[in-house]
Amino acid sequence: MSIGAAPATPVVAKESAGTTVEIDLDGRWDAVALSELLIPFHSLLVQRTAERWIVHAQAPGGNGKPLIGALRAIEDWRAERRLDAPVRVGGRPNGSPQ
Repeated sequence: MSIGAAPATPVVAKESAGTTVEIDLDGRWDAVALSELLIPFHSLLVQRTAERWIVHAQAPGGNGKPLIGALRAIEDWRAERRLDAPVRVGGRPNGSPQ
């Protein structure tokens, strides 16, 4: 399942103001691994329950790294781990219209 990293969306267009990306995960170690991958995007972890975590990232990232870079990293990571973790961009499910 693609998270739509390739096409430009209204969310990508608004990136210059700063966009938050949130990924819901079950399990601490998956959350830690993704958070480490997203360090260039100022990632942080929020524990919602004993096993539910949300990884937050901010775009643009360090040195102006674009939102599309974060989304591609997330997509590759999800594919590698065979996870279908929900992704929100700007508070909306990724790919939904603004």
